[in-house]
Amino acid sequence: MSDAAFTYDRTNSTRLGGRDMRVFRKIGIEDLPRYYEVLAHAYPGVGMLTEDARARVTARIERAVTRGTMPAHYVLEEDGEILGLVWMYDYIMNLLGTETLAGGVGNVAVDLFYKKRHVAKEMIENYLNHYRD
Repeated sequence: MSDAAFTYDRTNSTRLGGRDMRVFRKIGIEDLPRYYEVLAHAYPGVGMLTEDARARVTARIERAVTRGTMPAHYVLEEDGEILGLVWMYDYIMNLLGTETLAGGVGNVAVDLFYKKRHVAKEMIENYLNHYRD
């Protein structure tokens, strides 16, 4: 399982008018403002729209990311703009008495502006590829 970001060409001329480059990578602290903007747009009921709520959650996430106690947070970006995000969990599960590695996915969020552009589909494909490696 590689933590490195990877870039890939995606050709889909019928939907997006040509070729675009997208990068699926782990989140960095510098991404947090845009990360929460995506969450706020994807899930407006969560309450991330107020500055106070964002500040509290941002501080909590910064601490967790710095300590390494959060699930892996990945973003899908295109031309430097974050389109969506996904959490990826690493587990060790008991399968018929044998411990084996397993993965989980959570909090798939796509910015409202980028809906209908297959962002969630690509993030889940990247998640599946990550755990198959």
